[in-house]
Amino acid sequence: MADLVVSEEEQKEAEKYVLEKELIRPKTNVFTVLKCYFVFLTSILGITVLVFLFFRHFFPVIAEKIEFFIKEKPDFTFTVIFVICHIIGFIVVLKPMVIGFVHLYQHYSPEELRRACLFKPTCSEYMLLAIEKHGLVKGILLSFKRFKKCNGEIYRIDYP
Repeated sequence: MADLVVSEEEQKEAEKYVLEKELIRPKTNVFTVLKCYFVFLTSILGITVLVFLFFRHFFPVIAEKIEFFIKEKPDFTFTVIFVICHIIGFIVVLKPMVIGFVHLYQHYSPEELRRACLFKPTCSEYMLLAIEKHGLVKGILLSFKRFKKCNGEIYRIDYP
């Protein structure tokens, strides 16, 4: 546990940052996140149509098989198309949604909760930095590792 050894100077700098920093409240609201979700849903519908048109134009044999499955096994076909298109939609729209949720937290959470973090930058700021620097998946994983460390009474500096 070498990362628990923190110099007194680092502790003071991080403590000053956490306790005296002006908290920024992003200009966001629930409707902003709902807008991202709406874009997500419409992108799924659009992707479904585009995929089907792509196969119909370039691979008519596959399109015929899809049409056959739609007629013979509509529930199974719908489920497969639904899952594939949701995966594609999540890949396209998930990053702005996660950033939107972090901004909602920063906007609506009470000051006492936001100042409870013992790190410079705070955990929500860290998550935004990690996502921008490392991408969505690795940024979220790094953020969860960071959340596990955010306890105790030692102020620390930790950038992604």
